[in-house]
Amino acid sequence: GAADALRFGETPPRTPGQRLFQRSLSIDGLEDEDRGLCLALQLADVHFAPVASVVDPLERLAAQRELRILADVDLSSMTLRSVRGAERLCGPSDVYEAEWRPRELDFLDGHSALGGMARTLFATLSDAPDERPWLDALLNLAPAVIQCIPALTRHWKRWREAGAQSGANGRP
Repeated sequence: GAADALRFGETPPRTPGQRLFQRSLSIDGLEDEDRGLCLALQLADVHFAPVASVVDPLERLAAQRELRILADVDLSSMTLRSVRGAERLCGPSDVYEAEWRPRELDFLDGHSALGGMARTLFATLSDAPDERPWLDALLNLAPAVIQCIPALTRHWKRWREAGAQSGANGRP
């Protein structure tokens, strides 16, 4: 890809089948009595260096970008109470020492945890290479909330009653 060509030249010496890039996204959630639904998202993009043979796995590391996103969802209104982020960039020389840098995500505070989030994200975050991982990770926030809803059965009755009063078919 383009990042590979910038780092290692137009045609880096790679053996057939050698991996260039790997992305992982982990999402977890729990219910906290005071904070509501607490979600954690972690995205890691790993770019691999071309190598003839690998002795130490870190020899393959060209660069790594990690994002952490912590979001608290108010379960009574199904809105985002707070969204915080941090990012860490590293290469082979600083993989153990790279610092986490905070990222402002408060533009999502108060936003519906379910509807319209993609529209807000596309309008707020650019498609620039440095922004795209944030966009990709945050687009998974609403689906993460939806995945947690079945585990929140004790709230269903209240949501149904609120939905019936608002005409929302009793759904959160």
